[in-house]
Amino acid sequence: MEIQALGANTVRVTTKKTSILINDSISDAKSNLKDDEIVIFSNKTEKKLNKKARLFISSAGEYEVADVLIVGIPTFPYKEDSSKKLSSTIFKLISDDASLAVIGDVSPELTDSQIEDLGHVDALVIPVGGNGVTLDATQALKIIKKIDPFVVIPVHYEDGLSIYSATQDNIEQVSKVLGLEIIEASNKFKLKSSDFIEGQATKLVVLKRA
Repeated sequence: MEIQALGANTVRVTTKKTSILINDSISDAKSNLKDDEIVIFSNKTEKKLNKKARLFISSAGEYEVADVLIVGIPTFPYKEDSSKKLSSTIFKLISDDASLAVIGDVSPELTDSQIEDLGHVDALVIPVGGNGVTLDATQALKIIKKIDPFVVIPVHYEDGLSIYSATQDNIEQVSKVLGLEIIEASNKFKLKSSDFIEGQATKLVVLKRA
């Protein structure tokens, strides 16, 4: 499984048999979508399925496509509205025995039941920029400690390229709060379960935007 950062919350996950675009924040005119990709959004959306997409997922459930199992776990959004609806979703992707969880617009107060449903996670993609737009590093750290992945891949921070509605923290600020050493990768990270040993320290892998 290969993970690529595309700016803001958007990542692309590629397996041997398919490609998955997650939380594409770009407008339709500049969409990152490739032909026959699976499209996932962490929030329920009225956006219609692009004809180029293989499958569109924006709600909890279990989906098996090609060589990947996708499990969606319902959560409250980052800013809960008065309806208190579980309108956001954490997605877990499993392929070739490697597991990846993707956090989007979710409340930092995950329940024990949600963590149990998520189960073991090798790598975690999580927003960290804060300032009322998304999770900040302190809130992200609460989730990281509960999930306890081998690898944390931060998204939605100041990268000098992405445009946000409010200033986002930079990765150096985030790293200090998380207490994790930055390990810079290229714009892609290959996730293999065989690379990890039980009990090893969590790594912070920073991907360069493609």
